[in-house]
Amino acid sequence: AMVEVAQLVVSHRLVTLTGAGGVGKTRLALEVGRVIVQKPKFPNGVWFVDLAPLTDPSAISQRILDLWRVLEQAERSPLETLIAYLRAKEALLILDNCEHLIGACAELAETLLQQCPQLSLLATSREALNIGGETPWRVPSLTRPLTGVPFACT
Repeated sequence: AMVEVAQLVVSHRLVTLTGAGGVGKTRLALEVGRVIVQKPKFPNGVWFVDLAPLTDPSAISQRILDLWRVLEQAERSPLETLIAYLRAKEALLILDNCEHLIGACAELAETLLQQCPQLSLLATSREALNIGGETPWRVPSLTRPLTGVPFACT
């Protein structure tokens, strides 16, 4: 799965990992990011933003800007600042947990893809963003429980 998704991300600008809660969308996105960061296609890196803690859709742009510690600019909205920052970047931005802000995430993804020609997005959501150019990839549910993998929680 990881290799297949990584190939999609290299060849498509928006890939959305979909599936039920708890199937491993975030883990798969992180694995893909680790592999992709070594590819020459994204010299400006792979960036991960968890949207789960957000309740206000208007805070998404600022949350992403916080990744790079970009300061707010009085004359620009956070979205305008984000576009200006990312416009020339060749990067992959992973938007994790889009489902509870799906409309705002879809709008943001569409805007970033239009305004930032070298930017690619990998989103995780229980449902697709349903915008042009999106390549949804369904993360299969586990058919049997994982066994024999001991781990400790501290």
